[in-house]
Parts: sequence; C-alpha cells; structure tokens
Amino acid sequence: MKALPAIGAESRISTWLASMDRFEKLMPKRIVPSHGPMDDIAFVTNYRGYLTAVRARTIAHKREGKSLDDTIKLVQDELGGRYDRNRMAGAIRVAYNES
Repeated sequence: MKALPAIGAESRISTWLASMDRFEKLMPKRIVPSHGPMDDIAFVTNYRGYLTAVRARTIAHKREGKSLDDTIKLVQDELGGRYDRNRMAGAIRVAYNES
C-alpha cells in the first residue's frame, strides 16, 4: 500500500526487510497494492527506509535504557516529519522486542 504498513505484534522487522530484498530482486516495473494507487519500486524503497530508520532509532533508545513507552514517543517525535507517526507504534514495538 502507499501508506506505511501497520505492523502487528507477531511480525519481525527482519522478516519485513528480507521480504523487501525478495521484492527488489524481482525488479518490478509496476506494483499493484492491496489498497490505493499502483506504483513502482518506490513502494519497496520507502518501506525499507522506514523500517530501517525505525529499527535503528529504536535500538539506540533501548541501548540507552529507555522504556518501550518512552521509545515509542521518542521515535515518533524523531521520524514524524518523514513518516506517518500514527502508524509507527506497532513497528517500534516489534523493533524494540526484536532487539
């Protein structure tokens, strides 16, 4: 979808990124999403950038000893200008628990 994925508790950031690797290798010219307009490899590039940024910032805050709730707020504040902050909480929770 054009919107960022709503990542559930059973997901893993590493699995999402591995999926992005597989999609990229297909070199799609057109991606038909489950919702919204068609696009090209930009879907994959955007998802990868989002997931990589969320994971990196989440790991950094966790290493600093921040709680999950504090990390969610901090990462939303940091990345909210680039990504939809309302869809981030699930990805941050998954990244926090995975790290």
